[in-house]
Amino acid sequence: MVSDRHGSVLRSLHVGRTYLCKGETLLIPDGTGMLEFKGEMDLFPASYRNEK
Repeated sequence: MVSDRHGSVLRSLHVGRTYLCKGETLLIPDGTGMLEFKGEMDLFPASYRNEK
């Protein structure tokens, strides 16, 4: 759950120019650098490596 500055629950998350809704997947490419997420979140972090 993500809330705005007034405490209202947001139905989507704005990442750059992309809007994400609950249940969507956010892929972050290697080499992106430091990321910072703030607020209360309901998420499942995962990591994977492509086979060569």
